[in-house]
Amino acid sequence: MSLPVVSVAGNGLLSKGKRFQIKGVVYGRRSSRSTPIDVLAGSRARMDVSSNIANSTWQMNVFKQYAAVLDSMAGYNNLLGLLVGDEIISGYTSVDLAPYLKAAARDMKAYTAARQYRPIPIGYATSAEYTYMQALGEYLVCGGNSDNAVDFYSVNDYQWCGNSSIKESGYDTLTSKVEGLSVPTFFSEDGCDEVSPRLFGDQPAIFGSNMSSIWSGAIIDEWRQETGNYGLVSYTTSGVSTPTTLADYNALKSQWSSISTNTEPPSTLSTPSCPASINSYWPIDPSAALPTIAGLDFATIKAAGATDTTDSTRTSISTSTSTSSSHSTESSLSSGAKAGIGIGVALGVVLSISFLFLLFWHRRKIRQGSKLPLMTQTPELAAGSLNRIAPPAELAHTTPLAELAQTNSLNELPGSSPRAQELDTGVVHKADKPKPIIK
Repeated sequence: MSLPVVSVAGNGLLSKGKRFQIKGVVYGRRSSRSTPIDVLAGSRARMDVSSNIANSTWQMNVFKQYAAVLDSMAGYNNLLGLLVGDEIISGYTSVDLAPYLKAAARDMKAYTAARQYRPIPIGYATSAEYTYMQALGEYLVCGGNSDNAVDFYSVNDYQWCGNSSIKESGYDTLTSKVEGLSVPTFFSEDGCDEVSPRLFGDQPAIFGSNMSSIWSGAIIDEWRQETGNYGLVSYTTSGVSTPTTLADYNALKSQWSSISTNTEPPSTLSTPSCPASINSYWPIDPSAALPTIAGLDFATIKAAGATDTTDSTRTSISTSTSTSSSHSTESSLSSGAKAGIGIGVALGVVLSISFLFLLFWHRRKIRQGSKLPLMTQTPELAAGSLNRIAPPAELAHTTPLAELAQTNSLNELPGSSPRAQELDTGVVHKADKPKPIIK
């Protein structure tokens, strides 16, 4: 099935020249002692692109893992974008990882251009932590060079519970933190379960006149009922089966069916200034050069489908990814350099949307049952990411494009072959890795 490409325009998204707003659902993996099972497609996940990212630095082997994910997904026109991180920064003590997120976005954009793929938006998903959320967003967007900035900024937030309001839930404050960004923002996780069944009363607000000029929609957590009780449907078997819809499913369907999305063109805003290094909550020097990877020269990377006549084993390439720095900076991305694939899955007739593709996942978020079940992570960022997969149903048995068939080997890149394993029947499944946004 062919779907129109969704693109970034100002602080919003466009599809066929019209404003596009996301109505999505997180598609969580089915836990298994062996490999994850896609209950929609029935195939098992065999792609592991980031099992070695934990406690790694931003270096060639990590870059190759990210590049392998991009190669496997770039041929699909319903790929909305890639996330270079999902709550990697979990508190003010870990904000020093921000330059590595921005470097990852820069390098993945350069790789996309070198492979001659269509422009694929690159973004980051943050928790709704007010102490650093606004500064982080401004830092990832600022600088005046779109090649070195994220294209969108999404927020994981669970503060609207039951019969709440924009003010009581803090959505007014949350909106004020992101309204100055010049890129699209949306809720990459949403759906407090403090009140059961959930009412999803925030949906009319998100898509209403007070918020829809700033927010480009929401992704509800989550499709399948698991131990956290965030599911919209339940399955009785571990394999492919017909799900039983739950009360939350019907409540969400009712909300979305009554919503009229914003049709006004997105706004074009000035790029925000880089936040100054002012205190321990934001110590980042905005003028400091971004980290680079020694030996990474995008001029040597061939376009997709090009015949490789060079020696793919060479490792000594002197040109780095940045002319502003003559040396490679290798600082730890820690276990936060997660790569994950997540999406918005269609909810029957309710979801006529683009699936959201989210990059960088590392271990499934453990729900605590509190009003604000945001991720909690150690300073090493080991815990708190989503251990999710992103198998769009229409891609379940799609043969990869011919020109991408061998891209997972990344023969065009110097150094050893990546650790990414072969995809099964063209489905991208993810447990502990990067995350795509698919429409």
